[in-house]
Amino acid sequence: TIGNSKAEIKVSPNPVKNQRIYLKMTGIEGGKYNAVVINKQGQIVASTTVNHPGGSSSIIIAPDRRLSTGVYSIKLVNGNKSYYDSFVIE
Repeated sequence: TIGNSKAEIKVSPNPVKNQRIYLKMTGIEGGKYNAVVINKQGQIVASTTVNHPGGSSSIIIAPDRRLSTGVYSIKLVNGNKSYYDSFVIE
């Protein structure tokens, strides 16, 4: 972690509108990560590669196909490091 900040990801705003997922990364070590969006059935519905410079930054994930209204999870993974958040698609 950087300073006393907690390493985390957060989808904001939540609920997501217009099929654009804004992912804020805070205090996360730099590197290449896989960002995976998972529906409530556990299926991967979108994924992308993120080259995170380290510290705090934001990315926009625009899924290839329209996501149905509902609750989703997002997972950011690099080796043994994983970060999670949940969000709603309106």
